[in-house]
Amino acid sequence: VDENIISETISSIKILSKQDSVICKPLLASVYLIKAIIQSRNNNFKESEKSFKEAIVLYRGLASKEPLYNKGLANTLMQFGIAQNSMKNYINSEENLLEAKNIYEDMVKRNSNMCDDNIGFIYFSLGVLYNNINQKEKAESYFLKTLNVFNSIEIGNDTEKFFCLG
Repeated sequence: VDENIISETISSIKILSKQDSVICKPLLASVYLIKAIIQSRNNNFKESEKSFKEAIVLYRGLASKEPLYNKGLANTLMQFGIAQNSMKNYINSEENLLEAKNIYEDMVKRNSNMCDDNIGFIYFSLGVLYNNINQKEKAESYFLKTLNVFNSIEIGNDTEKFFCLG
């Protein structure tokens, strides 16, 4: 995907947001996240960081008014943490991944029917991070949590959703 197309999309959404920010802000946050992921995968980490931060600011504002957007915020923090881990920016990676984890765990506690595999990916990402910084016990703990999450998600079964917290 061409980054110029995404930048043009962002410009168009910003123009539209002057007319209807309720619809455009979530869309703009999503597009910034997509842009950040693409930039990160292209090793354009400086620009990626800017795009992640734009998405986070938008999602924080949205989530403060409507808790539904906490999922978007947590996903953005997770993706940013993963990118920072690959840049060996371990302290910031840990901060973002732990915040994402806390948001997801809080969402699951509030709604036991809500569980998706993102919490498993967050646990896995924390395991990779702690393995990278040689904190083997923490890494093992998060890898085990990852297994618990994915073992509890059964397609077509009524497995209790609170098992997602492992």
